Amino acid sequence: MRFHRLFLALLLPLALAATTPNPEQVFRGRLEVGPQSLPVRMNLKTSGGKATGSYVYEKIGKPLRLEGSLEQGRLKLREYAGGQLTGSFDVRMGEGSLEGTWTSPDGKRKGKVSLTRQDHRFAQARLTTRVIADAKSGLEVLYPQFGGVEKAAGWNRVNQALAQEPTRLVQQYRQDYAEALDRFRKGEIERWQLEMGALELDYQLLLGTDRLLSVVMTGYGCGPGGCAHPSGFVQAYTLEPPTGNRVALSQLFKKGSNYLARLRELGVEIATSTYDASAREAIEQNLDPRYLQWALSPKGLHVYWSVPHVLGDYIETVIPLSRLEDVLEAGGPIGVLREGR
Repeated sequence: MRFHRLFLALLLPLALAATTPNPEQVFRGRLEVGPQSLPVRMNLKTSGGKATGSYVYEKIGKPLRLEGSLEQGRLKLREYAGGQLTGSFDVRMGEGSLEGTWTSPDGKRKGKVSLTRQDHRFAQARLTTRVIADAKSGLEVLYPQFGGVEKAAGWNRVNQALAQEPTRLVQQYRQDYAEALDRFRKGEIERWQLEMGALELDYQLLLGTDRLLSVVMTGYGCGPGGCAHPSGFVQAYTLEPPTGNRVALSQLFKKGSNYLARLRELGVEIATSTYDASAREAIEQNLDPRYLQWALSPKGLHVYWSVPHVLGDYIETVIPLSRLEDVLEAGGPIGVLREGR
């Protein structure tokens, strides 16, 4: 199977901008219970020390009711299906994250909770997750879709754009798995080679407003039939919900500015101050602006650089807009980002 040999981005914690039209906060991440790693999403409102909301196991999709308290950054929640208690949470609310534990009603099962806040500031659109999973073939693909705006043509185009690459990867993987399964049945490969195959994809909503959004999808793939090392990949999208148009990197910068050279310079500086010094030479040699994936967030410009597999397939840098001020185009997408709505 041919996977994009791009680069794997870490899921990045981020803080919401100061003005949030919708008081509901949205968190995504994982609940680790024994060998299971369950993708989950939490919608949460807090006021006067009280907390309410909903909780979804994204592979199931049925929301569970949450209620509890928030005191000095510690969040205690009870989880209900109808009137039945199905679990409880004891987590710490950090800057853009929730970390702690989930416990079953009888206390016999416990799990680690690690969630990251999504930049969810839409007036009507609501983040949902499309899941395509098959444990037998090693397939687990999650990508975002937006509900509550089905009659808006721009939002429909946003959903189509975000679905295109994940569904293409799934179709290719299923075809490759079917071919590998046929080879296994013919005795051409062994079972362990067949079971090495995997395609995993997840996402982060880095910027979410009614006028501009950025989504980063990250994952890795290993072709059915066996591969020595899975390849990491990332696909980033910045889109305008009113039209559904995808924003080009050049739209962020003044015409005639040598913004690629500036990004390379800052990328090298930030990357070499973050990663192991022994990798600096290789990082500098492989920061190639021609193969950029990028996204926006309240923190700035996220740039994902392709590097050799031994370095992890990627280098991710977050460049504050203040360091790009002289080459930025003040209007357009940058103006929308700064308005924060």
